Amino acid sequence: MTKKAGRKFSSPDILAGDTLVLGVPVDVWHKAFTGNFQNSLAHVKQTASEVASEHTQLGTSAISTKT
Repeated sequence: MTKKAGRKFSSPDILAGDTLVLGVPVDVWHKAFTGNFQNSLAHVKQTASEVASEHTQLGTSAISTKT
């Protein structure tokens, strides 16, 4: 990463996957933070679709109006 005098936060630096942060490659940090997010999101979408379909067939709402 490079720092420019007077422009410390003017633009983000892009880190390569092999860049070390606290001794750990950025790719490892990325995987730790995001995990299996894409598969989790697909599961949530599928479940929501199934619930909506069930409620459509029953003629009810999948959204609770109770607070």
